[in-house]
Amino acid sequence: MFKLEILKKNNSMYWTEIFRSEIEAQTWLTEEQTRDYWSKDFKVTITNITPAPMSKAESDLVATKVVAKEKSRRDFLDLDLSKIGTVKELVSVLKAVQEILRD
Repeated sequence: MFKLEILKKNNSMYWTEIFRSEIEAQTWLTEEQTRDYWSKDFKVTITNITPAPMSKAESDLVATKVVAKEKSRRDFLDLDLSKIGTVKELVSVLKAVQEILRD
């Protein structure tokens, strides 16, 4: 992903746009520069904002969280709600449901 920024002469922002590739950004810019409103005083930057790929450790951590979340959901679905006997147990189950839904 590439961010194209056009600044006015005083460095205030005139325009910003995100593109999938640098070629798309450059093509768009080339077309814009032919327009009547284009100013020779505009300053243009094109910045690569592509997120860095995850490291193996980050990827493993995400996978571990996904697996744990799925296990929590399965455990909840397997829960026998008829065995809830007290308000305290019900509150505990509802808190667990809230955690599952939050994620």
